[in-house]
Amino acid sequence: MNFMDEVPFKIASGILKEPAEEPVLIPLPGFSISDFPSILREIQLNVIEWHDFGDDDDAVYSIAAPKFQDTSADLLLALSKEEQDLLKPVLELSYPMSRAIRALQKIGRQSSAQILSYLMACDRFCKQGYEESLVEEALEMFQYCEIKVDEFLHLVTEFTEMGFPLNAVKEVLLVHENHSEKALEELVSQIEW
Repeated sequence: MNFMDEVPFKIASGILKEPAEEPVLIPLPGFSISDFPSILREIQLNVIEWHDFGDDDDAVYSIAAPKFQDTSADLLLALSKEEQDLLKPVLELSYPMSRAIRALQKIGRQSSAQILSYLMACDRFCKQGYEESLVEEALEMFQYCEIKVDEFLHLVTEFTEMGFPLNAVKEVLLVHENHSEKALEELVSQIEW
C-alpha cells in the first residue's frame, strides 16, 4: 500500500518531471510569436510543493504560486530592441542594469555615449560623497550641466549643514539659480516668519 492511496486526488504520472525538450509555442489568434515573452512574464504558473509535517500520514502536496524575482534578463526583455542596443555598450562596462535603465529613462533614446556620460557624471559626484538620488535630481534640474550641478550640490551640503531643511534649500537654490547670497537671505527670511 502506498501512502498516496489515501490522498483524495491523484497526480498523473510524470507531471513532476522536467520536460525533455523546449516547449513549442503555438500562436493564438490575435497574437504573434514575438508577443509570447511579454505574455509569459505576465502569467503566474502554479507549482506543486511537497509539505512533510513529520509522519507519512501528514505529508501532502499543495499548489503554490512561485516567488518571482526581477532579474536582469527580465528587465532587459521589457526593453525595446532599440533600447537594448543602446544599453549594450553600457552594460559591457559593468554598470548595473537598474542604473543603466534609469539613465536611459532620464536621457532618452539619444545615444549610448550620452547615457555613459550621464552615468560617469553620476559616479564622479557620488565619489565626492553626494547621495545618488540628489545627484540624479540635480543633473535633471540643470539639464546635465555639470558646473551648475557641482555648485548646487556644494551649496545644498553647505546649507543643510547649517540646519536648513533639504527641500527648502533645493527650492531656493533653483529659484535663485545657485546664487548663494540670495538663497541664504531667502532661507533666513523663511525662518523669521
